[in-house]
Amino acid sequence: MAYATLLLLQRRSADDPFSMEALSLYSPSLIPLVLSDIHRPDEEIASQALKCLGFMLYHPSLVPTVSEGVARSVLESLVKLIMTTRMKAVCNLGIWCISIQQLGTSFVEFSMDSLLKAVVHALDNPFGSLSTTFEAMQAVMKLATQLGGHMRDMSNIWVPPVYRRLLSTDKRERNMAERCLLKTKSIICPPPLLLSKAVMIDLKQKLLPSMMDAVCDHQQKVHMIQAWGWYICLLGSDTLRDRHLVNKMLKIPEHMFSDPDPQIQIASLVAWECFVDALLPPQIIDLLMKTPQDVIQQTGPTPSASWRHCDVKINCLLKRIKVMMMPLQGIIASKCDISVRSCCLKTWRYLLHKLDLVVNHPSVIEITLWPILKVVFSRGPDHQSIGLWTSCVNLLDEFVLSKVKVGEMAMTVEQHSDNLVNNGTLAGPSIDCKASWKDFPVKWSPWDISNLDLHLEMIGAIVSPELMETVTSENRIQAFNAALKIFRSVLQGVQVELKRLSTPYDRIQICIKTIFKFTKKVCETINLEQNANQLLRIALEFVKVVREELETNILASPLYWVSLDLKYIHDLQCSGTIDYPNISDLGVGSLAYMDMISPIDHTTILYLSVIAQLVREKSDTDGIICAMQHSNILFCTANPLINLHAIVCFLNMHLGKPVHGRLSWLPVWKFIAKGLKKHVDGVNDLSQLTTDGATATYDALYWFLSYPFLILLFPELVFTSRSIGKPSEKQLISSDGELKLESVIEAWKSLFSSCSHAYQILTSSMNNFAEGLCELLVRVLDENISILQDGTESLKVKAQNFVTVSVYGEVVVHMLNHIQLLDVASSESKVSNKGSDNILLKNKGSDNCRQCSSIKNSLRLVGRFLGLSLIFMNANPLVEHEVISRVFTTLASFVRRLVLKQDIHSFLEIISEPLAQWLSFCAFIYGKMQQGNTICQLHRFWAQTLDCLQRSQPSIVFDSFFLKDQASLLQTALDHPHPPISDSSIAFWNATYGQNGYVQYHHCLLPVLNKLSRSGRINLSMNSQVNFGKNGCLLKEPRDASQRYGEPMLQKRNTGLDNTEDPENDNGHVDIETMGLRRKRLKMSQHQKKPGGHQGRVQGIRGLGPGVDVGFGQKSKHPHGKKELRKLEHILEMLKRAS
Repeated sequence: MAYATLLLLQRRSADDPFSMEALSLYSPSLIPLVLSDIHRPDEEIASQALKCLGFMLYHPSLVPTVSEGVARSVLESLVKLIMTTRMKAVCNLGIWCISIQQLGTSFVEFSMDSLLKAVVHALDNPFGSLSTTFEAMQAVMKLATQLGGHMRDMSNIWVPPVYRRLLSTDKRERNMAERCLLKTKSIICPPPLLLSKAVMIDLKQKLLPSMMDAVCDHQQKVHMIQAWGWYICLLGSDTLRDRHLVNKMLKIPEHMFSDPDPQIQIASLVAWECFVDALLPPQIIDLLMKTPQDVIQQTGPTPSASWRHCDVKINCLLKRIKVMMMPLQGIIASKCDISVRSCCLKTWRYLLHKLDLVVNHPSVIEITLWPILKVVFSRGPDHQSIGLWTSCVNLLDEFVLSKVKVGEMAMTVEQHSDNLVNNGTLAGPSIDCKASWKDFPVKWSPWDISNLDLHLEMIGAIVSPELMETVTSENRIQAFNAALKIFRSVLQGVQVELKRLSTPYDRIQICIKTIFKFTKKVCETINLEQNANQLLRIALEFVKVVREELETNILASPLYWVSLDLKYIHDLQCSGTIDYPNISDLGVGSLAYMDMISPIDHTTILYLSVIAQLVREKSDTDGIICAMQHSNILFCTANPLINLHAIVCFLNMHLGKPVHGRLSWLPVWKFIAKGLKKHVDGVNDLSQLTTDGATATYDALYWFLSYPFLILLFPELVFTSRSIGKPSEKQLISSDGELKLESVIEAWKSLFSSCSHAYQILTSSMNNFAEGLCELLVRVLDENISILQDGTESLKVKAQNFVTVSVYGEVVVHMLNHIQLLDVASSESKVSNKGSDNILLKNKGSDNCRQCSSIKNSLRLVGRFLGLSLIFMNANPLVEHEVISRVFTTLASFVRRLVLKQDIHSFLEIISEPLAQWLSFCAFIYGKMQQGNTICQLHRFWAQTLDCLQRSQPSIVFDSFFLKDQASLLQTALDHPHPPISDSSIAFWNATYGQNGYVQYHHCLLPVLNKLSRSGRINLSMNSQVNFGKNGCLLKEPRDASQRYGEPMLQKRNTGLDNTEDPENDNGHVDIETMGLRRKRLKMSQHQKKPGGHQGRVQGIRGLGPGVDVGFGQKSKHPHGKKELRKLEHILEMLKRAS
């Protein structure tokens, strides 16, 4: 009853401070009485006394009242009780008192030996009761907490009774033993030598044979392999030198890993971590960490060279690592359950963690990191293993980023998570063993740049073509995104290396070649048959990453070169060709397979080659539009023209290829042009646009802008579908296709305007850019005019074939609207500044023309268009072409702006001949075209031309010399069947030449002047005369005039051949039906080789008077060889003197 009352009082006092204070006053005197009662044979009294004693030893208010002497007495009494009692309950309560006591460490330390002896006695379980074992293990954990050092030193005494129970058939006993070992692991691992020896003896004598006997018992496999892990851990690294014992021990997991039960395999992998701990003790790692640590703390070279000093130690470690990696590789490569492979990944991660900085040794990485990653990546992502695959991707990315994060020993989970968010975390859950990220961080150090090929090989394994053909579309895209993320991290690391001044040239060159070889392989192996648009976007992203992560000063440097070994270029060169424009003589550059080009040009060609794959596989424009949405990666922000030459060369390579290929490149060109315009408009410092030389930059732009016209030089091939029948060909001749072509024209105009504006600001010169471009377009037409002329017969009655002229007409209209003309004040200012420097590259001979506008090349393009349009008008005379009317309207507006005398002379010099041909052509078919708009706009143009002659500044003298320049025009215009033209011409004559007292008339004007003068409509000077030479030709002017002017502008061509009169009508017009549409040869050498060729092919459209043709740069030659070639440029000098 007394102890029951005391227990009740103790329980109530726990919540009552006053009662507890009173109880603390009497506790010291009660303890001796209680100690005497615990030894009583009456189990009830002894139990009640032990419960009261346990309360006094536990409660924090009562423990301080226990003196040192009393504490010793208590512990000695408890030890004696445990060792001698035969009552299970009393023994359990005695051990319980030890497990809950809160006595001071010094009190317990004094009685440590006897306490441990009593606990071990209880562990031996003399009563065969689980409760006794439980209390004993609780006491062990308590003592380990209070006196860890002593417990470690004496572990060979108390640990064996614990670990032996790991093989117990009673699950509760096994769990208690394992829990106790887990609680005390920190003080027994790594094990002391005495403990290791004790474990080794136990294993050899009893435990190992028992395990081998039960290895085939499926029910015991799980707890057996768990016990095996503890035994390996308790053996320690020193004891594991006993190879015979280790080999026997390894047979246990060998059986377990091959078991088909996932639970057994997972238990084996958990136990394998203990084997990792045993083989990688801290002392071994510490011996190898000093050199890498020193390397990581420096910012210089990568650690590979410094590792050489510890190769001997590493070789010993590698043998152990190979043993640890063997089952992990086997499980990852097997078809076992995903949970098993996930656990295997966790064990592998734990191994990498335990290696500490030694994991960065090249040999260690080779046998630990790459094998697992290769196996995982070779399977690709699927709905089951997506978490496993994603975790490996993140691990590889973490390793690669260590090159960027120099000096960081390891990335924390939070830092890595932030990095993944910023760089686009992959979709899909991580593996179940999430603790591997937090608990087992790997201490990556900056990787050696010499291992770049290994990193790229691993990325290549993620997107291998064989794998991509087997995975689903969703997983395929995810794999490409993962590879792209890691590739970006690799390039960031490479850029860190390239920034170092100590990096040698050879290493930089090797890095660049390795990167471009990989990028080429990825882009060329993409299969566009399925999900073409998505995969194409991914391929282009690889090129984009290269341009974004590697600095432009490296990519565009002339010091580094990459071979143009693209498969597309090779196939393109080997494919068949058709007729294509002659551009070889025009100075355009070219590229060929295996040429050495700059890295930035290689990325440009690679990008376009990827686009070309889509163009080749799929002709739909939507796919091209999707691909070209990323065209901004073609251009550098600082200087978007830096790689334009490569773009031009690539486009020109397709000119001689099948028609559908060329057609498909028109929308590609359009998108490139839009991207180029955007970047040119966005350049802040325009001087950067000519950093590689103004000439080269201008030429590249000119050739790029001329590309659509080169394609459209084949109207009979481009706009018929009989050859190939591709959908893209038919689309261009439909109404929808016309709109697409209009969009190309709009893109051309927009780019031209931006470039012209930029270079006007850059050079402070008017029309500089336009003049250079027009010069090139004129040369292109001159070199290839035979292509258009040879196709005129096949183009009759096909209105859609007029598109070539339409496109040129749109350009002519745009040019004329943007030509800037000088006025009198600006001209004088220009003359005064003629000594200043000028960057103009295309204005040859500017010293002689400083007082006039720079418009000659633009006017030459207009003249070529008028001649070209006349060819097509003759093929389709009854078709009203709106663009021609617009050109004449624009010409009228342009002529209205002409003021300077020199500008007017330049205009007449170039435009007179094609204008005369148009006037003659319209006169010939006037009855058929008088209802159209073309002739009305031609009249507007002609009227404005006559008006500008009369308002020239300074004024033009309308004398004999100037009349020779106008004779061909006035011959038709004065008596033109269209009244407005003839009326304005007669009014002009009466106001100019009719007022001159002395004029020498050209012989071709005589019939017209005779007719008009007899009718009284025209005024003639009575002092005028006509001088004829031999054969009725006009005599040459005096010698000084001949030197200035050369031959008369218009001559008879075939009088020596035909020996007849010129084929003129009574009105002075040429009979076009009699003359016919004839072809001309472009080069003089061709006429020299075939002197009789002109009999079969009269050159050009001979439309007005004798010798008038559609000239594209070729001058007529007199049949007898007596007359000199016309030199129209001499007219300008003569007019200057005449004025």
